[in-house]
Amino acid sequence: MRLRADAGFYAGDFVRFLKENRIFFVIVADCTGPIKRKLPGLRYQRVSKDLATAEFRYEPQGWDHGERFVVLRKRLPEDPTIAQGTLFTVKQYAYRVLTTNLPLTAGGIFQFYNNHAGVERVIRTLKDDYPFAKAATGNFKANALYAELSMLAYNLINWFKRLCLPEDWQSFTLPTIRHRLLMIPGEFVRTGNIPTLRFPRNNPYQDVFLLAQAKIKKLTPLI
Repeated sequence: MRLRADAGFYAGDFVRFLKENRIFFVIVADCTGPIKRKLPGLRYQRVSKDLATAEFRYEPQGWDHGERFVVLRKRLPEDPTIAQGTLFTVKQYAYRVLTTNLPLTAGGIFQFYNNHAGVERVIRTLKDDYPFAKAATGNFKANALYAELSMLAYNLINWFKRLCLPEDWQSFTLPTIRHRLLMIPGEFVRTGNIPTLRFPRNNPYQDVFLLAQAKIKKLTPLI
């Protein structure tokens, strides 16, 4: 098991728990004064024109064990008015520090941690498009089930897009699919005295609807 966590989880007891349970972790470090003082004197390896990495071992105050810390240093632009999305700066550099027990290079550690951005996009989608952000009841187990059902709905929509919709529809959000495909209006008419529900003549997404319908019929049931 591998865990990515922000600075809110930077605590000695939590790190000890992870290690005792053989869980690999990468956690954003709380850049205290002692850590900041270490950064300028480290030996950095250049990764690109503006980026370099380094690492050191350190036992934070209140912890009973030392850990590996990795550093990403970025050269700041000459224009000081350009905003920097970093934790702190020292002279002409911006720094980011992680603590980890993963057996990867410093660059590999940052690459692994940066993949959390994909998870954050999923969480944002769950909160915006699904009822994931609300606690439906006062019972923890019921709310946990409610969250699981939200994630199930999210997965079903993703598989529906992947298996049944055209390639240019793959990036569409749930509100767009709902508006264009799932809640399109119909016309109730009589042809030869036979009541029929049909698409409006000017519906621009009828072909996509029929394509999805045909692909659904070809799917093999899981059970």
